[in-house]
Amino acid sequence: MSTMRSHGCQTYGQYLIWISRAGQTGINEFVECMTTNTTEFFRESAHFDILRDLTGGRGPQQFNQDRLADKSEIRIWCAAASSGQEPYTILMSLLAELEIIRQFPEIKFLATDIDRSMLDHASRGIYSQSEVRSLPSEFQRKWFRPLASPSDENPRFLANAALRDSITFAPLNLFDTPYPFKHLFDVIFCRNVLIYFDRPTSQKVVAEMARHLRPGGFLFLGHSEAGVIRPDNMKAVANAVYRKDS
Repeated sequence: MSTMRSHGCQTYGQYLIWISRAGQTGINEFVECMTTNTTEFFRESAHFDILRDLTGGRGPQQFNQDRLADKSEIRIWCAAASSGQEPYTILMSLLAELEIIRQFPEIKFLATDIDRSMLDHASRGIYSQSEVRSLPSEFQRKWFRPLASPSDENPRFLANAALRDSITFAPLNLFDTPYPFKHLFDVIFCRNVLIYFDRPTSQKVVAEMARHLRPGGFLFLGHSEAGVIRPDNMKAVANAVYRKDS
């Protein structure tokens, strides 16, 4: 309501007229107001241990042998990047696993979100002390550097260029199917966003993601979504983690 009033709008109809007149600027502002951007580093941390095991070639649910024989690249898509903590966590987890680096010397990483202001935040890679607090100390030391002296009351930390330059951040509305991808992904993360969609829309989004997932690849959903959304033609290999077999 405060956003509406700031533009002199007293009703939703008036706000809609203002958005139509403001064009893309108005649309972007509306999206920023309506989207939920709750996130943190290593949220639902068990998924990142599972990711390292699956892509590192351990356990019966690892990548299929044809995929492991390729050993050239691994393609990852984080479909709800928000302010960047999740894609950076995924990448740090993979880079911490030597066996993954040996198998896949090139990591091609796409991170998307509907909120362009969040994507700008993510691409800059700057976080407050409270935001990096959830990082393991070794990850914080290796991948982030302080931008101010330790005596600063509100210190900020910058993700290393090696992280920032390895991820392509781009806008994408999950409602806009079909998705414009030319290549299949090995791993897709879409966690804690589908719970805000109705059931038919969630199923449509998951089906579209499965279409862009390589056989033997993995889809990670949020823990709260696992009991509600059931991907077709995919096998559950862990809590909220699914493998596409064909």
